[in-house]
Amino acid sequence: MNIDIPSELSITGFEDSPFSRQTWPKLTTAHQPNNKIAEDAASLLIAQIRNSNDRDIIKLYTPELVVRDSTARPS
Repeated sequence: MNIDIPSELSITGFEDSPFSRQTWPKLTTAHQPNNKIAEDAASLLIAQIRNSNDRDIIKLYTPELVVRDSTARPS
């Protein structure tokens, strides 16, 4: 379509997979603390198995914006 990235169109992804660093242009993305999410999920599962009250805890995770070559400031 002959669209120039990022000057005519900005593109973002989510998850910050290794693929986002290997594309051209490199993809701007949101990085999530996947290890922490998995750790907390395992803890909640163990608490549920043990009938602990900890399983009702709601956790929030703030993604971190990783700016790369696929986005530009609006003109």
